[in-house]
Amino acid sequence: MLKKVAFSIVIIICLFLTLNIIDGLSIDKSQIDASAYFDQRDSTVFIVNHPHNVDFKNDNIRIIDVNKDLFQSIKKDIPENCSVFLSQSRGLIVFEKSGNWNKASIKELFIDGKFKIEFTELRHFKYGPFTGFCSKNKLILHTKEVDPKKCSDGFIIDKKAHYCRVTFDSKTPITKDFYKSKNETISYHTLSAKSSNYENVNDKDVFSHFISDNFDSYTFYAKEYFADLDEFFRKSPLYPLTASGVLILEEKGNMLAVLELKNGQKCNETLVESSDNTRQSGNYSYLP
Repeated sequence: MLKKVAFSIVIIICLFLTLNIIDGLSIDKSQIDASAYFDQRDSTVFIVNHPHNVDFKNDNIRIIDVNKDLFQSIKKDIPENCSVFLSQSRGLIVFEKSGNWNKASIKELFIDGKFKIEFTELRHFKYGPFTGFCSKNKLILHTKEVDPKKCSDGFIIDKKAHYCRVTFDSKTPITKDFYKSKNETISYHTLSAKSSNYENVNDKDVFSHFISDNFDSYTFYAKEYFADLDEFFRKSPLYPLTASGVLILEEKGNMLAVLELKNGQKCNETLVESSDNTRQSGNYSYLP
């Protein structure tokens, strides 16, 4: 009799372990990259990697109120090594951390939030205007009008950056990583695979000897990359004059563009000549 009972217990344990393994494998197969939940419908996606060092107002992070309110209400309880993906236009937020989410860690995240969390299934819950679910290390929250699923190939960010901004204005998402140091913020563009053909320019060698450090923003664009971003620049008379690229400086809302010209080129004479030719032909074009 005891042998039969022991054998039954062993069978039950084996079935339980088998079901857990099958469940784990099905989750692995259904894994979606956090960035793949977002596309053009979001306009812009902000990814906050260091929540405690980011200020939405000062860092110009603009998202819909429902996303902003949720983030701000639980900001202090967001665990370390957790990136928060925030849609600018849709009620969609993805938390991606180093370890897996479970019922206890989800409760801890919302412990001081505005709403009471209500678990509806093993990995599913409701929280205020949001419905949520977890899939290993990703926690997805969405409002009722949003259907969270893979809708793009995603994008790459640097998780060492304090925060990142990804825009969907063009066919390829444009990523900008922001690094904060004391009172300054440095940003870098992450280029697409196509960008491997662009010339790598050391803008520090080109501009540092005559550019002061009392500006709020410093952004350098390599010539061909900027031409791919802005068709008006490529068509303008400035394009053939430009050597390495375009530097954009910003100070208290005022912007200044600085170009490195090719040797022997005179910007004023060329622009005047181009303007005269345009008037004589009766055609008019945009000069950036």
